[in-house]
Formats: sequence, structure tokens, C-alpha cells
Amino acid sequence: MKLENVQDVYPLSPMQTGMLFHAIEASEPGLYLLQLRVTLDGPVHFETLRDAWSEVVQRHEALRAAFVWEGLDEPLQVIHERVETRWVRVDASAPATGVGLGEDGQGGDPEAAWLAEDRREGFDLTQAPLMRLALLKLGPERHRLVWTFHHLLADAWSMAVVMQELHAIYHALRAGREPALSPAPAYRDFIGWLKARDLDAAKASWQRYLEGVRQPMALRFPAQAASGSVSGRQLETRILSQELGMALTALAQAQRVTPTALYLAAWGIVL
Repeated sequence: MKLENVQDVYPLSPMQTGMLFHAIEASEPGLYLLQLRVTLDGPVHFETLRDAWSEVVQRHEALRAAFVWEGLDEPLQVIHERVETRWVRVDASAPATGVGLGEDGQGGDPEAAWLAEDRREGFDLTQAPLMRLALLKLGPERHRLVWTFHHLLADAWSMAVVMQELHAIYHALRAGREPALSPAPAYRDFIGWLKARDLDAAKASWQRYLEGVRQPMALRFPAQAASGSVSGRQLETRILSQELGMALTALAQAQRVTPTALYLAAWGIVL
């Protein structure tokens, strides 16, 4: 790590600490690796898109974080002054030949093949930035922007903010004007707010809320067959209607939670 490129150092949030622990212990490099895909219709000016992304990254220190833990009492995140985000451009408009495709890329889908290979690469958590971008060409005027990043850097709320700012900055640069964006809050301030909370009061609050809960719900699975495999296992997929999907998204936003939290709450009620 080059100290001359270090802007700040501070602890992790509790959520980040849990993610870091599981990421270190995981045997697969893809744990907590996210791929956000955005379809771009119409002409794309790559240099402007790359410059707009650089401005977004400079606005948010959390996107310039690396993580260290060896020999420390608690893990720390190291914020770099500047980082160089790796970009690749891929022509995914032609059917794949099957060469070098893994299981996720079978069927002649070059985009699926590329995404699977990208996930397998993973990240070195001690090296910033923990992200990379790709512009996949799907047709003459149709592209897919792929933002691959570690979940330690951003959550679902953050992804929306990043994409909104990228859109605003890109069009401002194309028009030759300064983007009209308010200064971004510092993630250090959020960490400071967490550190200042009364943990004893929070613990007492949760103890009152969970009073009466004595043990977790046990799900009874079918007995294992003689071969050791579990019988009766099944995967079912259902596509929500557009109306129901929008209603659930609106409900999650009204409660200031992610859709995943909403679904987990529903599952908890079922249990």
C-alpha cells in the first residue's frame, strides 16, 4: 500500500465487518461480488462515460476503499485519494463459439459466458478499487454497462445513487456544462454516527422486542435416501406481474428498506 495515496483510515460498519469475515473465510472468490447491468440504447460515447464514472468515484470515498485486517485488533478500511478503475470493452453481439465457456456460458450466449468468467475473477480486498467496469456491445446501438464490485463498497440504495449521478454527470459532460449535484456526504461521518450510538440501549430494545422467542424455527426436511442425497428437493421460479412488482417496490421504499428485506420479513411471518 502506497501511503502517499491514502486519504483516510477508519473502522468498518458492523455490516461490513460481517461481510469481510465471511469473504475471508469463503472458498469461492465470488461471495459478495455483485454485477449491476444497465442496458444503454442509442449511441454511447465511451470516453465521456469513462470520465463521468471517474467523477462519481471521486465524489464517494466509499468507492475508493480497500480493507486491511492482518495483525490488527479490528479491521480497517483505507480510503485512497485516487484510484484507476479498470474498463474493458467486449463485443457480445455475435454468437459464442463455445470455446472457453463454462457452465454458465453454455448455449451460445457470449454475454452470459463473459459474466460468469468475470465473477470467477473475484477481488483482492486489500487492493483498491474493489470494482471494475465493462461495456458490452449487444448491437449497433445497444450496449450493456456492467459494474462489477464487492458488496463491501455499496448496497442496493447506494447502487441507485451511483447510477443516477453517473447519468447526470454523463449528460452534463456531453453538454459541456458542470453537473448540478450537491456535495456527497462522507462515509466517515456515518461510521462516526454508528460509533456514537448507545449499544446497551439498542441491545435492551431488541431484547424487549424479541421477548418470548426461545428458539429458532426448525424446518423438517425429508429424510436422506440411502445414497446420502436428499429426496424431494425442488426449485421453483415465479415471475411477478409488473403491477405487483411495482407495488412491492413502492412498499419497500415507503418503509425505507430494500426489497430483499421486505421478502425476508414475509418469509419470517410464514415461519
